[in-house]
Amino acid sequence: MRAKVTALQAKLQSLQSRYRSAQRELGGLREAAQAAMKRLCNSQELELQVARAKLLRQGYSLERLQDALHAGERQSRRLHNTLQEALVLAWSEERLAVMAMGVEDTQLLLYPRLIPLHNMELEGEAVPSPLRGSEDRLSDSGAFLLENGHALFLWLGQACPPRAHPGALQPALPPVW
Repeated sequence: MRAKVTALQAKLQSLQSRYRSAQRELGGLREAAQAAMKRLCNSQELELQVARAKLLRQGYSLERLQDALHAGERQSRRLHNTLQEALVLAWSEERLAVMAMGVEDTQLLLYPRLIPLHNMELEGEAVPSPLRGSEDRLSDSGAFLLENGHALFLWLGQACPPRAHPGALQPALPPVW
């Protein structure tokens, strides 16, 4: 029995020795971590001082930058408000114009005319009869003029023949760009 107690005491002493060794290592690691944190803080402080020096060298202070930022924000808000007012005004004008339209003009605005240009004879003066404006009527090989009484849109299909391109209409139309 005595041998067992001696063996347990030896194991206990060994564990205590390993525990003290682990505590010393942990203390060393803590010191190393604290030193690393201190070096990191010092390097960040140095970077901050360098950045401040650069800002001061360029003649900017934090207050001047904040003032410029606030001025930009105020100008952005004013521009946004102006755009909002312009959009509301444009929408109101468009609504009033539509309300003042006759039946034929309203019908043309809602159901625009689609005039096929690819079937048109270049030498002739006859304008092809308009089609009802619909996506189904458009073809990849066609050129169409969409007209709603307020605007004209030229639609060219991907496979549109070269004679229907704007180059063929060049003498009649001024450059758009």
